[in-house]
Amino acid sequence: MRIKGRERLNLLKLLSSLAFVILYSSCMLFFSCENSPPPALSMVRIHWATYKNLKADYSLQYPSAYSWREHHSGQDVLFRYDGFPLLAVNRTTEEKARKRGLWVDHEPVSDEIVFGGKRGRKYIYKHYDGPFYMKTLSYVVEDDGKYIALEFRTLNTELDSVQKHIVESFSFSHHP
Repeated sequence: MRIKGRERLNLLKLLSSLAFVILYSSCMLFFSCENSPPPALSMVRIHWATYKNLKADYSLQYPSAYSWREHHSGQDVLFRYDGFPLLAVNRTTEEKARKRGLWVDHEPVSDEIVFGGKRGRKYIYKHYDGPFYMKTLSYVVEDDGKYIALEFRTLNTELDSVQKHIVESFSFSHHP
């Protein structure tokens, strides 16, 4: 069976398209892609709201422009701005944090952070979700046998003014 002119051209186009899809997919599997957050909000224009988590026993202030959704039976909350996950507050064990690819397998960059009246550690790491990752600045403290982590998806290595306000507003309900 011999393929003629037009059929041959269509077959070559199809094979070229297939080769491109395979090459693109392979690159996505082997090379990570960084997700970048939207530009930071201006402190001057922020209206603050209060989020209270009764199951994990804490509260914090967040920009009202953020939306939020609870996860893991209400123990965790994810705050989004413009569709991007800017802040995750995770209440978890070390084992579960490891399975979820959180801070646990990374070295702390500081043992000098404080939030909610508790001393803790600061981590900077890449949080992966499939082939994509987000740079993460994580503040972690122990509370009643678990860990509470404020995980900012950010390009910063230090807190910006909005993040600093969130950390400073954080309080445990069961601690004065």
